[in-house]
Amino acid sequence: MCGRYVLTKPAKVIAEHFDLFEPPVHPMSPRYNASPTERLPVIKRDPAGHRRLEELRWGFQFAPRPDAPRPRPLINARSETVDQKPAFRDSFRGRRCLVPADGFYEWKKRGKKKSLPFWIGFADRRLFAFAALWDRDAFTILTTSPNARIEPLHDRMPVILAPEAYQRWLDPSLASREALEDLFQPFPDDQLEVVEIQAPGEPRIPV
Repeated sequence: MCGRYVLTKPAKVIAEHFDLFEPPVHPMSPRYNASPTERLPVIKRDPAGHRRLEELRWGFQFAPRPDAPRPRPLINARSETVDQKPAFRDSFRGRRCLVPADGFYEWKKRGKKKSLPFWIGFADRRLFAFAALWDRDAFTILTTSPNARIEPLHDRMPVILAPEAYQRWLDPSLASREALEDLFQPFPDDQLEVVEIQAPGEPRIPV
């Protein structure tokens, strides 16, 4: 799964990497522990085909049933069923987006109580993107089966897209699962680094 991530690059770097039509108007503060329900940057394609950055809330939220507790926000969507689940299928067909990041966190249990946190990203700390969906003012991140490096930590990992896949993922003319399914493969494990840390957040992430 993906429940915390990192985005530390300045707005200029993000704009260049994702070929934004317009750079962000305001400076972007580093996010060392981006968390569910926070408003965070995502990249959407506008009707003219331009890529634009917006801030959306992390997690689809649906109204509770009468006399029922408010459900938890849906921060992740399984790529295997994203085109079938009522909560996600319409967004999959026409509301796909990119979530910029330069790392994410996962935890490994040690004993009954303690969990060890790990930072995961590229060795050169470069930007990348999670495949995501948006609906109204919220987004959710797709997950897939883990690669060999993530598997000891968790049975899921976020869908990470290579830059050459950004255009396909954002293309509204590609609305079928068959057209996009190859993007859901676990990102190659030899390109990712997994580093044990003390705790998520500045200044504990590796540099």
